[in-house]
Amino acid sequence: MWDLKRPTYALVGHDDDASADIESKLQPHDSECVGLTSGIALRTKPHFVRNWLRYTVLSALLLCLVVLGAGMAYTSSRERYPPCVSPEKRIEWREMNRTEQQDYIAAVKCLQSFPAKLYPVGRLSDDFPWVHRHVARDIHNSALFLPYHRYFIHLYHKTLREHCRYHGTIPYWDWSRDWQDPSKSPIWDPVTGFGGDGDPNGTVTIMWGSCIKEGPFVDYEVLWSDFYPRPHCLSRGFGRQPGAPWDNEFFKPHSMADLMSRDTFYDFTETLEGGSHDAVPNGINGDFYTLESPNDPVFFLHHTNIDRLWWTWQRAKPGRMYEYNGPKTSWILNKGKLDDVMGMMGLGKDLRVRDVMDTENGMMCYGY
Repeated sequence: MWDLKRPTYALVGHDDDASADIESKLQPHDSECVGLTSGIALRTKPHFVRNWLRYTVLSALLLCLVVLGAGMAYTSSRERYPPCVSPEKRIEWREMNRTEQQDYIAAVKCLQSFPAKLYPVGRLSDDFPWVHRHVARDIHNSALFLPYHRYFIHLYHKTLREHCRYHGTIPYWDWSRDWQDPSKSPIWDPVTGFGGDGDPNGTVTIMWGSCIKEGPFVDYEVLWSDFYPRPHCLSRGFGRQPGAPWDNEFFKPHSMADLMSRDTFYDFTETLEGGSHDAVPNGINGDFYTLESPNDPVFFLHHTNIDRLWWTWQRAKPGRMYEYNGPKTSWILNKGKLDDVMGMMGLGKDLRVRDVMDTENGMMCYGY
């Protein structure tokens, strides 16, 4: 019979030399994996018991090796990045010279030269709004908002580099510099920017927006609209939402000061997302107003600025680098954790939240 009265790694009443050798390998101090056979002691001598014991021990050791191997593989995957010695500095759009601005816009347009990877139709640029739409419920109004978009922007920058040989940084649009009238920002310049408003006399294509009428993206076609492939021109509609003109309140100096004074991660997140983050698409309308907002290339400059504000907040006080709290998603109200996995739907490798908390961790290696 089996003696399960006490945990043991010994084989009771067994004088077989081979089993004695196994016994010597099953001392508690050798490995945590030995615990897989703990609590079992033998009092009989039949050969089938000896064989069963050998197979059990070998199976346990094999399982242990698999578990350890998986752990080592995960650890090595996290350690494969070189140290972040010289972090890249991301800069505001206006700080780029004309050549750098042209190089960036050329790279953005270049993504339309490649087929989509995640859907049978479309272009490589269409993968980003497609993913953003499908994960929108999880990554908005939740703790995931800032870390997910940080990684999303990183993957976009990585794609520009790998497919379009772009060697520059990814810029941001600091709309607080344009608080008096965001619609007059140099970001909308048809020569040195991304083009401006949609044609006010044109046909409405999506969410009060119409085809933009000038600039480098005047012939830029996007695919996605509310989950479905509906090819249309890049559209904007500055301040056209009925009863909701472009509100500049959240860009004003006192609003920015209030944002940066928030004490906890999720208080900061909620204030930022519900304030200046939402004010931008609510003012631009068109494609930017939808959950396929990455259709508009300015989305990436907008969210890089949001990341900059978080990066600044993280470094304002000790202990903020890995501070993370708030609901896991907008529909799962359990507390979010650093080990929560960010699913990228094939856009990039799935990562844990903790992997993107520090932008100078070797994988991203950038600052502001």
